[in-house]
Amino acid sequence: MRELVWQYGSAYMTLVNILAWGLFWLDKTLAIHHRRRVPESVLLTVSLLGGWLGSLLSMYTWRHKTRKKKFTIGIPLMAAVWIVGFFAVLMM
Repeated sequence: MRELVWQYGSAYMTLVNILAWGLFWLDKTLAIHHRRRVPESVLLTVSLLGGWLGSLLSMYTWRHKTRKKKFTIGIPLMAAVWIVGFFAVLMM
């Protein structure tokens, strides 16, 4: 059972982080071309659902959303919650 949880959990985290990375890249590209953007609520929701690592990496790779406090403070806080939650589950 534990192995199954690790497999599905790893697959989920991989996919949601790829999605977060892609959404931040898309938003940056759309911003450069002055097109309609990805809503900030979508970016933050994907981060909250586990895509915090992809979000952080893409924020600083493309220097995107790095001036907005809700991203520079919010996403690291989400990361902290996920990391604490991960270790809490691991200790069970």
